[in-house]
Amino acid sequence: LEKWGSIFIKAASQGSSVGCYRVDNKEQLSSSLEEAFKYSPYVVVEKTINARELEVATYEVNGEIIATKPGEIICASNTFYSFDEKYAENSQAQTVIEADVDEVIAKQIQDYAIKVFKGMKLRHLSRIDFFLTDDNEILLNEINTFPGQTQISMFPKMLQNHGHNFAEYLSGNIM
Repeated sequence: LEKWGSIFIKAASQGSSVGCYRVDNKEQLSSSLEEAFKYSPYVVVEKTINARELEVATYEVNGEIIATKPGEIICASNTFYSFDEKYAENSQAQTVIEADVDEVIAKQIQDYAIKVFKGMKLRHLSRIDFFLTDDNEILLNEINTFPGQTQISMFPKMLQNHGHNFAEYLSGNIM
């Protein structure tokens, strides 16, 4: 904390930011670790970075791996995309189906998503999330092997934006 200013503690085997805590001072450290360990036998500790959160729908069609253009999650200042920000009716988070990023950066993120999909031997579909720092450093954030299917979920929207019908994809008509 002294070196980084703040950190994130994350339960390693949860989704939707369950068991994820921002720690800004030493007094929060112990209780945040205890809470995270309630959700998972392993936790991840990361330094807090200032970055945009970009997501890519990555999926297979006829044996080809497709990575959509990145979408973006935009949170209110000084917050993160917590469980409440994802699902609460009063959430201030915004989702953008196609992020406003340079074409070169977008292509690089898509290429990374395909490499991750292949390298991790994923199948069918996943949402692969990245951070894009202020100096255009691209960092892998997480791999969601079973992305959400709610009204706010980005995966179906990005697939649709890429030109594929999500219902047809699920029914196997375009697999």
